[in-house]
Amino acid sequence: MMDPPDHTALRKLAIKRFTPRQVRALEPMLREFVVERVERLREAGEGDVVKELFKPLPSLVVGHFLGVPESERALFDGWTDATVAANAGGDIASAGPVLGEMIQFFSELMERVRKNPGDDAISALVHARPGGQEVSAAWILGFAFTMVTGGNDTTTGLLSGAAELLTKNPDQQKLLAAEPQRIPNAIEEFLRMTSPAQGLGRTTTRDVTLEGKTIPKDRKVMLLYASANLDER
Repeated sequence: MMDPPDHTALRKLAIKRFTPRQVRALEPMLREFVVERVERLREAGEGDVVKELFKPLPSLVVGHFLGVPESERALFDGWTDATVAANAGGDIASAGPVLGEMIQFFSELMERVRKNPGDDAISALVHARPGGQEVSAAWILGFAFTMVTGGNDTTTGLLSGAAELLTKNPDQQKLLAAEPQRIPNAIEEFLRMTSPAQGLGRTTTRDVTLEGKTIPKDRKVMLLYASANLDER
């Protein structure tokens, strides 16, 4: 929702909580969570892997980085589902009550961390003083909104799409199990083939000429990742 230089400034403040070291520190917790959920499904003999694993896992990570207590992270799924459904249906107004809940929740969280800061992104932004000024509450709320809706649904979609692809291609599944060093490249290929974000709307800030066609300034443009990722043209 932001362009440079505002986006650059906010990203610089938030990125301090997303270092490789901090991400690696999460691995034991995430591995324990995944193993427990997989074993639960194995013992049951069947189950909904999206409900049991692919939905709660991103919520766990996003909630951790935002400093949201574990008992309150279940709210994320409802917010994400309502926002994505409203966006897909072209009825953004229907997400109004959900956005109100999110604003109230994170406004209260901002007040809590103002008094008792933690090692999380919201605390970092609340207590940051770039140029001697507080970070705008609207900026922080926008950041939280992007993390909750953008971090949850897309990751669930990627995990689900990857599971489907591996089920349809058992030879590739065996290859990854035998040679886990291939996993980083596999993730890139899953992203390309499943495109959890199918497209994204943007507005041109100047005239742009592509393939002999000119898109005028201030026109709405749809970036169709789902097409671009599968069509060499």
